Amino acid sequence: MPIKQIKMRHRPLILLLIPLILGILIADKVTLTFSASVIFFLVSLLLFSALILGRKFPQFVFIILLFLTFLTGWIRIQFQLQSFDRQSVHAFLREPIQARLFGKLVSDPERRQNAVRTIVAVDSLKIKEKVFLVNGNLLLSWKNKNFGCQRGDVIFVRGTITNADGERNPGEFNYRNYLKRKNIAGLFYVGKNDTIRISAKSGQLGSKKLLFDLPRKYIAKIFARYVKNLENAALLKGLILGLRGEINQEIRTDFADTGVIHVLAVSGLHVGFVIFFLFAFGKLLRLPLQYKTFFVMIGLLYYMGLTGFKPPVVRAVIMANLYFFGTILQKKVDIYNILAAAAMVILIINPQNLFDVGFQLSFTAVFSIVFFYSKLHPIIIPKVLLKGRGLSRIFRRPLELVLLSFCAQIGTLPLIIVYFEKIPLLATLANLPVVILVQIIVFLGFILVFAAILWSGFAGILGQIISMLLTVLTTTIHWFSSFQFAKIEVPFIPVFTLFLILGSLIFVIFFVSRRLYVHLTIILLIVANLLCWRPLFEKKELRITYLDVGQGDATLVELPDHRAFLIDTGPVNQNYDAGAQTIIPYLKRRNIKKLESIFISHYHDDHSGGLWSIIRQFPVEHIYAVNIETEDSSDNFIPLCDSLGIPVNFLSAGNIIDSFSPLKINILSPFLFMLNEDKKFIGNDCSMVMCLEYGKHRFMFCGDIEKKTQSYLTTYGSILNSDVLKIPHHGSNSSNFLPFLKNVNPEWAVVSVGKWNIFNHPSPRVLTRFDDENIQYVRTDRNGAVIFATDGKTLRRLR
Repeated sequence: MPIKQIKMRHRPLILLLIPLILGILIADKVTLTFSASVIFFLVSLLLFSALILGRKFPQFVFIILLFLTFLTGWIRIQFQLQSFDRQSVHAFLREPIQARLFGKLVSDPERRQNAVRTIVAVDSLKIKEKVFLVNGNLLLSWKNKNFGCQRGDVIFVRGTITNADGERNPGEFNYRNYLKRKNIAGLFYVGKNDTIRISAKSGQLGSKKLLFDLPRKYIAKIFARYVKNLENAALLKGLILGLRGEINQEIRTDFADTGVIHVLAVSGLHVGFVIFFLFAFGKLLRLPLQYKTFFVMIGLLYYMGLTGFKPPVVRAVIMANLYFFGTILQKKVDIYNILAAAAMVILIINPQNLFDVGFQLSFTAVFSIVFFYSKLHPIIIPKVLLKGRGLSRIFRRPLELVLLSFCAQIGTLPLIIVYFEKIPLLATLANLPVVILVQIIVFLGFILVFAAILWSGFAGILGQIISMLLTVLTTTIHWFSSFQFAKIEVPFIPVFTLFLILGSLIFVIFFVSRRLYVHLTIILLIVANLLCWRPLFEKKELRITYLDVGQGDATLVELPDHRAFLIDTGPVNQNYDAGAQTIIPYLKRRNIKKLESIFISHYHDDHSGGLWSIIRQFPVEHIYAVNIETEDSSDNFIPLCDSLGIPVNFLSAGNIIDSFSPLKINILSPFLFMLNEDKKFIGNDCSMVMCLEYGKHRFMFCGDIEKKTQSYLTTYGSILNSDVLKIPHHGSNSSNFLPFLKNVNPEWAVVSVGKWNIFNHPSPRVLTRFDDENIQYVRTDRNGAVIFATDGKTLRRLR
C-alpha cells in the first residue's frame, strides 16, 4: 500500500527535512572543489526557476522541491567546510610550537573548573623572530581566573599553539572533529610562565553584546552573589542560562548515570516557564490576547539569545512561536510539521548542528514524546483517574509525568547507547522527583532575578532557599546513581548498525498499514540471519593494536577465535589511569568479554600502572611477568593477583607459550643469568622480550631494554628478524642499538610515546636510524593507536 496515506500532504516539511539531512550527511563525507560547489549552486538556481514555472505540474514541482532541499544541505555544509579549510592557521598546527599571538576575542570567556577559555580570531603569529599574518579561529585557554576580558578585546598572548587530539584510539571522542564542527582550527595554551594581556579594549557596544551578553553576565553575577555555595551557583547558571562550564564533573557524571542529564540542557522545560511568566506579565498589562501572544513570541526570541542560541532552546522557541503564530491565524497546528520546521531552520542556519549530540537528543526526545504519549496514555493511566477530579487529578499528574519521561527515554535510548554505551535503568523513576525539583528551582531562579533588582533582602532569603533545593537535587541524583543497578553498560554498537535496525522498524511502522506483525517478523528474521551468518564472512586474522596510552606501552592482541590478551597496561598517575580510562573502554568497544592473559614486560609504572584497574574491573585468566624485585614495593601487583585468585607465572628466555595456537609466543629475554647477577641487570634491561609468530609474520615487543641487553640479543642473529618491531624504551637513544636493529630488520617500527613527554622521546637520532635503514615508522603521539592485521600470509596496516 502506498505510504499509508500518512497524511503527508498536511506534513510536507517532514518530507522536505529528510533530503536536507541527507544532503548534509553526504556532503560531510564527500568533499567537492569550489568550482564543483558553484556548479551545484547554479543547478539549484535552475531547478528553482523550474519550480516557479512549473506550478501546473504539482508532482513534478514537489520532486524538484525535494531535490532543492537536498542541494541546500549539500551546499551549506560544503561552503562551511571549504571556509574552514581556507584558515591559514592550519599550517602551524602540525606539532606544538611556542608562539606569540595577536588576535581578537570572538566569544566571551567561559569559566571552567580548572581554566578559562574563549575563541580568538588570529591576526598574526610570531614564531621565534618571524611574524606570520594568518587567519582562523583558535580555542584559547589560561589558568589565571582573575584575568578579565570580553568579546571584542584585542589581546597579546605568549604560549603554545597545537592541534587538538583526534580519535586517539578507535571509538574515542574526537576532540579535533568536535572543534572543527564549531569552526575552531586548533588550541592555544597559556602556561604559568607565559603571558596574556589586553592590547586594546572593545569600545563598541554591539547589539548582541547590549541585548544578550551584558544581561547574561548580570544575571550570572546575581546567582553568584545570592547563592553562596559555589557548586550550587554554578548549577543554577547551567539550569537557567546554559552556562555549564563551572559544573563539577562528579555532578555531571551522577546526572548522566541516573539518566537525567537532559535537565542540565536549557530546553523546552525552561521555555515553558518563560511562556508562563510572559503570559502572566501580559495579563498584568491587560493586553488583548493577540497582542499578548505577540509579546510572548518576542520574549521567547529574546530568551533564545540570552541563552546563547543553543539548539534545544532554538528548537523549543521555534516550535512555540510557530504554534502561537498558527493560533493567531486560527489555523490547525500539526506538531510533527512544527518539529520539522524547527529542525530545518536550525540546520539551514548551521548544518553542523546535525552532528551535535544535544540537537539529536532534543529532537528525538520531543518526537518520541509526541509519538508515544498519545498512544500509551489511555493504556497506562486508568479510566478512573482520567475522568475523576480532586484526588484523582493529584494521583494522575505524577503518573503522567512518569509516562512523559518514559516516552522520552524510548526515543533517546538508541542515542544514549551509541554515545554513552549505557542504559540508565532508573531514569524514568528518577525523573519524577528530579523534574519537579528542577521546575521549582527554575521558577524560583526567575523570581530571584527580579527580586535582586527590586528587593535585595528578599533576594538573599530566596537565594538560600534555592541553594538548599539545589543541594537536595544533587543529593537525590547522587543517591540514585549510587545504586549498582542504576545503569547497565552495553557493548559498543556501530552507529550504522543501530540505525539500520531502527530504520527498518520505522519503515515498517510508518509505511505498512496491514499485516504489520508479519512484515515486522520477516525483517527481524532477516536481521537475525545476517547476524548469524556474519562470522562466515569475517576474515580469520590476527589483529594487533598498539594503543595510544600516552607515555607508556599497552598492546592488545586479538586472535581469529576472539580470544585476546594484553602486552603491558600503560601508565597511571594523578590525572590519568590507562587501564580505567583507555584500555577497559576499548575492550568493551571491541566486545571482548575477558582477557586470557596479560603480559607485563617489567614493573615500571608506564608499563604496569594500568594493571591494577584492569584486574579489579575486568575478568583476567592469567598474568605473565618477569621474576625480579620491584624498585618500589608499591609497584608489586602480585599480592593483589593472589587475593583475586589470578595465577601469576614468571617467564625468561627460552620459554614458549603455545596455548594461543596457531599463534606462537617465544620469550627471548631476560636470560636467567641476568636475573641472578646482582644489580648488573636491573629495571629496563630485565624487560621481557617477546616474539609473536603467526604464519610467516612476526611481531617483536621489547619493553624498555637498553644497549646492554640488546647486545646479548644480537647473538640470536637472524632469529630476531621480525616484520613489526615495537621499539624499546619509547625511542630513547640509549635503547636503540644499531646492530640489534639490523638483526631485527623490521619492515615497520612502532614508537609508543606520549605527546609533549618530558623525556623528548623519540630521539631524532633514532628516527634518523630508521630512515637510514629504510624502516617505516609510526608514532602513537601523532597517529594515535596503530593497528596491524595478518592472516599469516599477508600483513596489513589498518590504522
